[in-house]
Amino acid sequence: MPVSRGVYSCENNLGLAGSVYQCYRYCSTLDRLKEAIRRKRPGLLRWGVVLQHDNATPHSANLTQQWLQRYGWEILPHPAHSPNLAPSDFHVWTLEAPFRRHGFRDRR
Repeated sequence: MPVSRGVYSCENNLGLAGSVYQCYRYCSTLDRLKEAIRRKRPGLLRWGVVLQHDNATPHSANLTQQWLQRYGWEILPHPAHSPNLAPSDFHVWTLEAPFRRHGFRDRR
């Protein structure tokens, strides 16, 4: 039987690094993602979900790991410093550097 895989992207601005609040927010985001998958692709939850995220504090926290284990979601390892995943993440600050020395006036 053919297996269909989808890629879902979920990004959040979670606030201060290392806070417990971040972990609850991330689990809440996962709850919303699970509900969206249930509504839009119900069979996917039965076949299993493979999630890829980095090792940021909310992703590696015990609370998050318990959530993932409870629902049986598999984690696909995130390669460290991979330019293939999000090239802009690695170059955006370099692109900004030349403009730091210049002041720009509003044209209004």
